[in-house]
Parts: sequence; C-alpha cells; structure tokens
Amino acid sequence: MVTVTDAAGAYMAQLVAHVDAQEDRAIRLIFDEHGFAPKMDQAREGDTAFPYSGRTVLVLDTLAMQVMANQTLDVHQTEDG
Repeated sequence: MVTVTDAAGAYMAQLVAHVDAQEDRAIRLIFDEHGFAPKMDQAREGDTAFPYSGRTVLVLDTLAMQVMANQTLDVHQTEDG
C-alpha cells in the first residue's frame, strides 16, 4: 500500500491548482527506465486515486502501485525552497 502524507497531498493540491487543471485532472506518476516522472492526466479504470481536501490530486496505475508498494510519499521544505 502506498501512503501519501498530508504535506504531500497539500503540495500536490497546490501544483494542480497552479496549473489551473480541470477537476478531472490529477498528477500521475509514470514509471519508466529512468524512475518516476509526473504528468497531468485523468484517472483511468484500475487506477488508485489519492484525494486531498475533496479532490483527487494523485493517480497511480497498477505498475506504479507495485513499484511503490509499502512506500510513503512525502515532501519536505529545503533551504532552496
């Protein structure tokens, strides 16, 4: 199971709002040979959706869920922002 912290949920909600995404759009993490890359996308059948404050902010497909199994997605403020 993938866990998304409140801080990560809030950050993704800000990103989605910043790009003025439509309500049916969320961040999708795509897994490829280089790791994960984010893109804006719609939820698809079989995806796992992660809501924050009543809006889906992240969607992961089956492969991403398997790769990230038992991981926690979090964000931290750095000196660089």
